[in-house]
Amino acid sequence: GEVGERNEELPIEEWPNWCLEFMHNQLYDYFQPLGAIWNTRPFQITLAKGVKWKTVKHMNNYFSRCEMVINAWREKGPQYLDPELSYFDGGASPEEISRAHGIYLIRNGLPTNYFAPNFEPPYTTKMTRSLLANVINKSWNKAKRDW
Repeated sequence: GEVGERNEELPIEEWPNWCLEFMHNQLYDYFQPLGAIWNTRPFQITLAKGVKWKTVKHMNNYFSRCEMVINAWREKGPQYLDPELSYFDGGASPEEISRAHGIYLIRNGLPTNYFAPNFEPPYTTKMTRSLLANVINKSWNKAKRDW
C-alpha cells in the first residue's frame, strides 16, 4: 500500500510504516505547546513559518536531490540503519551503538540529540496494543481545529 495507508482489518503493527505515524503523533504532541502546526500530509509537522529560499535555483536543487534520495529509498524498501560497532571514533555514543534505531533531532544538518528506542516488540499484549491504538488513532479534526 501507500506510505501511511491504514488497513483497519490488520493489527496496527502490520500496517505499512505504522511506526512513522506512531513517532509523528508523539512528536506533534511534544512540540504542539511550542507552536507546531498539524498538517494533513502524512508525517509532516510545521515547526517554523516564513522560511524562504535564497533563490528558486536553490529550491529546485534541494527538491531534485530529495526526489533522488526518496526514489532510492523506495527501491531498497525498509532498511535498518545499524551503526558499525567500531564507530565510536566517528562520534557515536555507546548508547547509539548498543540501542540503535532511535531518533535524532537535527539542526543545521548536524545531530543535536539522540533518543534511543523505548518501545520494543512484541506488540501483541493488551497493554502494547492499547498504547499503539491511543497514539496512532489521534488525528486532526478540522471542524474543532484540534486533534
